[in-house]
Amino acid sequence: MDIYQELKKAFDFYNQRLFHNELPECIFTLSRVSDTIGYFSPNRFIDNSNNTRHHEICLNPNYFGVLDCERTFATLVHEMVHMLQECRGERITTGYHNKAWAEIMISIGLIPTDTGSIGGKITGYKITQIIDQNGLFYKATKEYLDQGKGIEWADAFYNKKGLLHEYINNEKSYTGGKRIKYSCGCSNVWGKSGLDLICGKCGNKFLVKI
Repeated sequence: MDIYQELKKAFDFYNQRLFHNELPECIFTLSRVSDTIGYFSPNRFIDNSNNTRHHEICLNPNYFGVLDCERTFATLVHEMVHMLQECRGERITTGYHNKAWAEIMISIGLIPTDTGSIGGKITGYKITQIIDQNGLFYKATKEYLDQGKGIEWADAFYNKKGLLHEYINNEKSYTGGKRIKYSCGCSNVWGKSGLDLICGKCGNKFLVKI
């Protein structure tokens, strides 16, 4: 199956379950930009046949993992919330996450954080999210995956890095001032939680070392 078709099916599912079909169709793109997991770009594409504009949602396939579909979908929905604000006329600075965006995220069970940990800032640039296991997103995603749906394609190197799904979702492990060990495969570094680092030697992303 085409990966773009899989993304569109997931988009349509969440649009219906979380946003009451308020979002129009959009263009999906993939990019391995090293400093982002995904982004939303309003009116980025134009249909030359009828001169209509279409929004773009871009995701970074470096983060696609077979055992981690819900985190990919969380990123997709993160960008869909940006799109929702655009459709409602609430345009904000590109890449910025304001209070209204954060409130929508929280209402659907995705907790914004700038650190990847509970208690991080919920507004600003470089905001990720924690999945609330009692929230709408988690329940909808579980239903979607239980139906055998998801993303069949995954980054081949991601799956070889030994990233443990259960550990990465235990955000409470990241709280406090504890230094975290990261490894890219050829080197190790220590630092605070939520770091996004790329090794200058092998080019791999540094991941939390278990």
